[in-house]
Amino acid sequence: MAQQLILPMIPPGATEINNQVCVWREGDRWTYFHGTHPIYSHGSEDRRMFRLITAQLIDSGACRLVDVLRTFGVSKSSVIRSLKKLRLEGSEGFFKARRGRRGGTVMNREVLERAQGLLQQGYGRREIADELGVPYDTFRKAINDGRLREQERRE
Repeated sequence: MAQQLILPMIPPGATEINNQVCVWREGDRWTYFHGTHPIYSHGSEDRRMFRLITAQLIDSGACRLVDVLRTFGVSKSSVIRSLKKLRLEGSEGFFKARRGRRGGTVMNREVLERAQGLLQQGYGRREIADELGVPYDTFRKAINDGRLREQERRE
């Protein structure tokens, strides 16, 4: 059976990604075509769908990475991240809720009160950080941004 070729019929005003795939914007919708067939569509502000679709085009072999970079002017690292996400997590990975912080802040109200008490007793920064089990740099930043006040040292 002979292979059927896709005719290079691109919608008027469409941007060619390569000789088989193009993208067309009408109003606030982007539509992707493989030959004359629309295959994907998304809103112009929908970054997740854009990342998913471009990753799928590359992963399926319909486009090359360089085609996407040239056409859309996006960074190579962002396209590679999207491709990796697609391959590891599937399309669901693009729509999962983003993880927030796992716990509360290290320097919560209770820790700040204890730290301030130790500062007033004359303990040093390193001693207090170790006693409270907080990173020294986190403790130092709490002092620098005014959440904690050191006593002035007398010579």
